[in-house]
Amino acid sequence: MSMVVTGRVFQLLFLISYGLAVVYGIYRSAYQGKVPKLRQPATITALEEAVGRCVEMGKPMLFQTGIGDINQNGATHMAMLAVLSYTARLAALNGARFLVSSPSPTLYPMAEAIVQEAYQAEGKSDEYSPNNIMYLSNDQMAYCSAVMHLMKEQQIACNVQIGFFQAENLITLEAAKDTGAMNIGGAVRTLRIPDMACGCDYFLIGEEVFAAGAFCSKDPLQLGSILGQDIAKWIALALLLIGAVLVAAGSNAIPSILGV
Repeated sequence: MSMVVTGRVFQLLFLISYGLAVVYGIYRSAYQGKVPKLRQPATITALEEAVGRCVEMGKPMLFQTGIGDINQNGATHMAMLAVLSYTARLAALNGARFLVSSPSPTLYPMAEAIVQEAYQAEGKSDEYSPNNIMYLSNDQMAYCSAVMHLMKEQQIACNVQIGFFQAENLITLEAAKDTGAMNIGGAVRTLRIPDMACGCDYFLIGEEVFAAGAFCSKDPLQLGSILGQDIAKWIALALLLIGAVLVAAGSNAIPSILGV
């Protein structure tokens, strides 16, 4: 029995090409030192505005880690943690009170360590308080209720929720709006993107979350991976254009290659 399904050879070759493009991007960045530069996402720029807003208003900023363990949706959580570190350093540098809430037993200690390191990196260790990093509940709706109470009690000026969220997503966004807070979000799941679009002032859509994580971490491996993915997308776009021209010219070459 053949290991390659008949009519799927082209798809297999494209998958291999995609993987090679990512490997090339990582090799070029991590081993050759040719680290690509990413354009700063508008949502990351908005974090600077949000921190300034919190300082001016004398109100805290809240960062939600999202739900789930680190071994679930790991890429999303790693991107979120990179943005968390970047935001914590901004808050420490500018003297904004920075709160973090988490419903995850595994993300909570990681968030605590990351925020502490961010304050140390900015020379503000004395301003760091572990009480500002809160594990609320691993029950979805219990966590949602606790966050809503926290937002109202603290009268937050900005709410940041980037990562993996479920039904609590839109509820907490609306609760933040009720306090007059600025909402900054990001979601990879297609199901949650409409929530972010409705409830956020700035938000990251899909792969932008990973790009933002790479931008904030400055990790050559992540930046190289983004480069490789972009190369693969350009290849796919070129193939689409070539296919469209051939079909318009009456050629059946592409359908023949694809086996359709």
